[in-house]
Amino acid sequence: YNKELLKGMLYPILDFARMPVWEYDFAPHDAGIYPYCLGQFYATKSEEGKDYGQNLEGDYELLPMYYLFPKGNDIYNFERQMPVEESANMIILLALSGDKKLKEENFDLLTKWVKYLVEKGLTPDNQLCTDDFAGHLDKNANLAIKAIMGIKAYAEIAKELKKIEVFEEYIAIAKNYAERWLNLYVINGQSVLNLGNENSYSLKYNLAIDKLIGETLFSCEFKEREVDLYLEKANRYGVPLDTRKDYTKADWQIWSAMLTDDIEKRKKIINLIANFLQETPDRVPFSDWYETVDAKYCIFRNRTVLGGLFMLLI
Repeated sequence: YNKELLKGMLYPILDFARMPVWEYDFAPHDAGIYPYCLGQFYATKSEEGKDYGQNLEGDYELLPMYYLFPKGNDIYNFERQMPVEESANMIILLALSGDKKLKEENFDLLTKWVKYLVEKGLTPDNQLCTDDFAGHLDKNANLAIKAIMGIKAYAEIAKELKKIEVFEEYIAIAKNYAERWLNLYVINGQSVLNLGNENSYSLKYNLAIDKLIGETLFSCEFKEREVDLYLEKANRYGVPLDTRKDYTKADWQIWSAMLTDDIEKRKKIINLIANFLQETPDRVPFSDWYETVDAKYCIFRNRTVLGGLFMLLI
């Protein structure tokens, strides 16, 4: 709802993506770490070649200004990047920004990123994404949905900018990929965690974007079946993110609740989170990452991602 706040989050990423030090064809993960906007911090290498983002504790004010580094410095660990996730995120957020000028000024970047999604998105390589707390995953089904949503969002941006041929080309790709996704990742009517992994599941929360931008690519019937599956898998305090572990994310559960138009099903998912909040043994600020069996929290506390809890209001 707050378009200015949204654009305030986009400007630094868009600026950094044009810096010589950022040599990738996909979008950056971030633009720094408090207290400085110093360029992407996540996955930067230390002098020993280790990942600062995983090993450095405190002293963030002593870090260098990464955005000033010249081309060819090789300061990032590619293995820690989130190429499909972040490229799709940026395109989706720009589509929702309500700022036509911002879209026009950055259409070249969006075009570079969407081409990456077209090439890599339907069956993503082994890489990190925002629900991979159990580790990297090859050909992640939910990540593939994010890529398809990014392609669709790019098409809608092109349409708004009167680039009709571009719109027609990419909306056709998005529709084709959605159909191919169903053939690849759905077995016996149930979507799987990743390609070829029968008897698995994961929360396909990225499908929530399908309702926010342009025409829907996935049927209401399929989304309802997904929610029914999630409710079957639920423990007292939530629906596990996927079949690998029992923990979950509060925000992604709410996004998943958006897949159904049945208010009672939505309430069931919301009540699981309410159970966690009321009965968790940990007296910490609202944790978005927690265990669904014993309601204990997992590291994260009071993070801004909890804004995702307001998804149903949109």
